Amino acid sequence: MVFTDDMKTCSQLSGGGGGEIQNQVNVSEQETSIVIRQEMRHLCIRLCLYVLLAKGLMASAEHVTGSLNGRVILPCTYSGTTTTMCWGRGGCPSSKCNYEIIWTDGTKVTWRKSDRYQLLGDIARGNVSLTIFGVTEEDEGTYCCRVEIPGWSNDQKIEHIVKIYEAPSPPEPTDQSVHTIHVPAVSGDVTVVGSVKDILTLPCNYIIHKNQHPMCWRRGGCSASGCYDDIIETDGRRVTWRESDRYQLLGDIIQGNVSLTITGVTREDEGTYCCRVEIYELFYYVKKEIKIQILNSNHSKETLYVF
Repeated sequence: MVFTDDMKTCSQLSGGGGGEIQNQVNVSEQETSIVIRQEMRHLCIRLCLYVLLAKGLMASAEHVTGSLNGRVILPCTYSGTTTTMCWGRGGCPSSKCNYEIIWTDGTKVTWRKSDRYQLLGDIARGNVSLTIFGVTEEDEGTYCCRVEIPGWSNDQKIEHIVKIYEAPSPPEPTDQSVHTIHVPAVSGDVTVVGSVKDILTLPCNYIIHKNQHPMCWRRGGCSASGCYDDIIETDGRRVTWRESDRYQLLGDIIQGNVSLTITGVTREDEGTYCCRVEIYELFYYVKKEIKIQILNSNHSKETLYVF
């Protein structure tokens, strides 16, 4: 009898304890579920933040249009400490630039794919806008300006979409307009007239003989031999030295087009320039002197060649 009562008591205690344990299990599962939901919410927030940061300081793509054989300017500026940056073809990747065309170290250009790509602004002050000269249909597409800012996903990224159109026929010149006169190959002297901040081209061409020929440009008249105080030199195929990025040879050097382009001209650029081509096999030098004249700002800004 006592044994039976004890069994009932154990059974009652066991049954009651089992229910309490079950309740504790249910509470534990609910708490776990809440914790999991909170962790999932935090994970989603972190993923969203990561996606936003991965995009960097991305501005919406801007459209830039230009005409064949002309030039286009793709704006890109930044503020703060000077830093490295690059331009590339295609959209901005997660780091660096795709199909790189130009790099700077924050103060100057350290590499460029072609002289057609120029940074003519004040690089050290954050103006890294890209100018493309002699544009063709192949230049159409997306370009990425990437400024490398220290920190995780802090880079500034700007995309531009370039569209090239065929240039319209030029209007008939009027008495008030200054027009361009075509320049013959390396013979006779020329005066190039422009205004402050213009881009001026000093024509110089030569006929290719057996090989390409080294040449140079200098300030002042042509000397009896060589270039002194030169501003740009080539080996006949490419530019080997230049005093400043303001001096560019944008023509086909290999085909003998060594015309000098000077960007952002100032009154200090006035004067005489010498184009000198060394043709060794003929023991001959092609020498051409060109003068620059800067007009007052109220004159037309087109280029005039005066013979």
